[in-house]
Amino acid sequence: MIKNYTRKMLLSALIGFLGLTSLNAQVMLKEIPLAQQIESSSLVVEGKVISKESFWNADHTNIYTVNTVEVYKVFKGQPATTVQVVTKGGTVGTMAQKVSPSLNLDTNDVGVFTLTSDAVDHANAFRAYAGVQGFYKYDLNRNVVTNPFHKMEGVESVYTEILSKTKSNFSEVLKFDALELANKAAKSAKVLAPSSITYSPGEISAGTESVLTITGVGFGSVKGSVGFANSSDGGVSTTYALSTQVLTWTDTRITVEVPSLAGTGVITVVDANGDLSTSEDVLIVPFALLNNNNSGQAYLAQHYGDNGNGGFTWSQNSSFSANTAAAAAFLRALDTWRNETKINWMLGEDTSETDSGIDNLNLIGFSATLPEGYLGETIVYYDSCNSADWVVAEVDVLFTSEENWDYGPNLPFFDIDFESVALHELGHAHLLDHVIDSEDLMDFDIGPGQVTRTLSSTNKEAGDIIVAKSTTNSVCDYQLMTLYSGQLSVEEDVLESGIDLYPNPANEAFFLKKASSINLQSVVIYDVNGRLISKHDASNTSGVQTISLSGISKGLYFVNINSDLATITKKLIVK
Repeated sequence: MIKNYTRKMLLSALIGFLGLTSLNAQVMLKEIPLAQQIESSSLVVEGKVISKESFWNADHTNIYTVNTVEVYKVFKGQPATTVQVVTKGGTVGTMAQKVSPSLNLDTNDVGVFTLTSDAVDHANAFRAYAGVQGFYKYDLNRNVVTNPFHKMEGVESVYTEILSKTKSNFSEVLKFDALELANKAAKSAKVLAPSSITYSPGEISAGTESVLTITGVGFGSVKGSVGFANSSDGGVSTTYALSTQVLTWTDTRITVEVPSLAGTGVITVVDANGDLSTSEDVLIVPFALLNNNNSGQAYLAQHYGDNGNGGFTWSQNSSFSANTAAAAAFLRALDTWRNETKINWMLGEDTSETDSGIDNLNLIGFSATLPEGYLGETIVYYDSCNSADWVVAEVDVLFTSEENWDYGPNLPFFDIDFESVALHELGHAHLLDHVIDSEDLMDFDIGPGQVTRTLSSTNKEAGDIIVAKSTTNSVCDYQLMTLYSGQLSVEEDVLESGIDLYPNPANEAFFLKKASSINLQSVVIYDVNGRLISKHDASNTSGVQTISLSGISKGLYFVNINSDLATITKKLIVK
């Protein structure tokens, strides 16, 4: 197994060892203390999500999801057997909306909610105060409570924290003994849990339908679930593959597609009885692509020629463009992505619009109405003609007007670097998801003075997959995106002109002929969904290298050719 611990993972391990509860800041969030959450909330309850349903707002501009929560305890507010918690995002028919950051609840999620009356068109509903920070999720198998900024060891610890703030006891609506359930899970795991977990490969991408094979003992004959380190919080919590992503399950072997939220970390196997075990070694996830989950299935979306000219046009609101330093920093971030991956993004005329929503605008702007503690919000709207093939219909990126941003171009000292945050959020617009790597642009957090203004090779690799799919894979009646017409870098131009791939179409193999001045590193083949097909070492190649296509089905593929200075992508048809 590959072991490659990043500094962030070592820090997380140290935090766990010392019993500390404070976690790192996140890219688009600032911590709202629990005391403030309780004081500002009209209702604080412990409960479980028992159902959820998405709906359009009255103006048909945003999709929301109403989550019905069965109430166990009430720490503040009037007792009720159920409450409805409205979250932003969801899927209605062939339209979907994904918001980052956001509170995404699943059926059977259990924890404490800090709630306030909701302004969305849904009678008697609440929203989580401070958005994603307003839910403290229980992991009863591990007996921990997590939210984006805190990890509490022992479910009972959250009671102590809340009662110290409310200065009064809770009201019990429905009996639920979290501590008893956690202790029962711990005792069962010592005797019955799966064990001896290993897996291959040791490095794999997420959200690309790439398949991980897990071997071990005691998995059972009935399908359970497979968990990964959750990239949206640095691996503090666990994210689980959809049932449809668990392809096969036997007592000793599991195959599973790695979900889009999976990050670098250990693997968790939970059997059908709820008993779990984790791997000793760390799975490396170098990049992840955003998926749209619909009806229990995960789909990789793509861009299309939205503006009639093969591209996608952004519009700045007038208050944003009036801040010339902010506008310049955003343009630098935009140029970085389109020059590196050739995504066809353009900057159009300004707009007076300030609110996000389906309105035929891809909005960039400042907002004073974001949830408490939010530095910004990226909203991706998807459309489909068949519920399986999804395209990006619109994207809005809003930044808070309340933050004292550092707009550069000089390096920041104590403030948050706006260009780094914009580059990260444009990564989500590009359809990249988070990773767990403090050196990577798409890492889940950034702190004051931290700067990441360039793409890594894996950022570019991920972006190239999306662009290749968006420029070649025809979906319904949508126009294909064309490549951004900006000039190739000198290094890319040298590599492009010095490489010959033939024959194309190919059958059993193809050949790469290179100029003597080029130092190749690797050749990587992906399918149109971004799934890794094969990877070949090219570092010792002189002249012509033969690349086998044995076992590869007919179809369109993308070949990433990596030198020591640049990366280019070529299309390959296997016949």
